[in-house]
Amino acid sequence: GQENKRKVVMRSRKDGDTRRLFVRFLSPTDVAGTSFLGIDDDGNRTQWLYLPAVAKTRRISGKQRNAAFVGTDYSYADLDNRDIDDATTTRLEDEKVGKQDCYVIEAVPTSKESAYGKLHLWIAKDSFLPLRIRFYDGAGNELKRLTVQEVKKIEGRWVIMESKMVDLKRQHTTVMKVTEIDIRDDIPLEQF
Repeated sequence: GQENKRKVVMRSRKDGDTRRLFVRFLSPTDVAGTSFLGIDDDGNRTQWLYLPAVAKTRRISGKQRNAAFVGTDYSYADLDNRDIDDATTTRLEDEKVGKQDCYVIEAVPTSKESAYGKLHLWIAKDSFLPLRIRFYDGAGNELKRLTVQEVKKIEGRWVIMESKMVDLKRQHTTVMKVTEIDIRDDIPLEQF
């Protein structure tokens, strides 16, 4: 029954095959200043977390990728899509999510370090955004459930405005809402 609210600023940039994601927590005070940087350079992925309380940056690697991202129901692995990108995929029968026609894909991660045995993704045919993802362990038990609540087309780009990740084991939910968005192609590299 408890609720914690966190405010973050998030930046992303794509240069050719290189994707960068930067997240800085603004509030509450116990996490303010905590920052995350993820870089995917054509499949070579690295992640770092800065903790202001100890004034240290640490690299996220190996099994640490399966840990909760700053107390949320997302893991560090969920942020870089490695378990989906580096997976053996099978197309299942198409389905609808609400009124949206979707491709349904089963992805089996190839990394032995993955916390997931498989994932099922419902990808909207019009936007190619995932509207639903189910995460399973190696025995086929559902661990987590991502559901996209709202999608908008802004300046010609589809954007997930609200999503909900449910950790079924902990009976805990994280809702992510975009309250303000500024789509730009000129974010300086120094901001990453």
